Amino acid sequence: MNKTFKFTALAFAVAASANVAAQEDGKPFDSWLGLHGMYYNTEETKPAPDLMDDGFGFGFEYGWRFDESWAVRGEYTVLDMDYQQVLGSKDSISGHMFGVDALYFLPDDLWYVFGGVKRQLLDENYNLANVGIGKHWDINDDVKLTTEIAAYRDFDDSYYDYSVKVGLAFPFGQSKTSSYSKPAPVVDGDSDNDGVLNSMD
Repeated sequence: MNKTFKFTALAFAVAASANVAAQEDGKPFDSWLGLHGMYYNTEETKPAPDLMDDGFGFGFEYGWRFDESWAVRGEYTVLDMDYQQVLGSKDSISGHMFGVDALYFLPDDLWYVFGGVKRQLLDENYNLANVGIGKHWDINDDVKLTTEIAAYRDFDDSYYDYSVKVGLAFPFGQSKTSSYSKPAPVVDGDSDNDGVLNSMD
């Protein structure tokens, strides 16, 4: 429980610090809410306590894009994992996975790469590092299709997993131009009809 509390506190601290930095710097940024489905595959020797196989999940994310290239997000997924039935304990196990990622967007948002930390709560708990690549595909101004591939490594036992994720992202608070704007150019002329150009008045 203590490890879970520390991990959750760290996740919220990273997300909050990025959000505060965006507000303080006054940089343009996007926010989005996302829903996703996930295929998750585990290393064959990973126990929970029986040996896990693969499974599916669904979840949501909340992201902040605090400048043109960088963003941070929090993610939560409910997992339903199958067992290999080596020990014959039960057919499957349900659990949760949550964590934070930093995202780097390539020019013109061609792709983004990401890395972060995750916590899995199953019959046994795991702390994971993850890296991946994804893309937000424009459907229209209000909805984007999300596709991602990610790899995971367990901190303690060096298990390697991977996932494929497909979902929808709903952007809001989209990037705007800076609040500073140049003064409107003065059109030269004789607006007061005094025979002298405005620039000479």
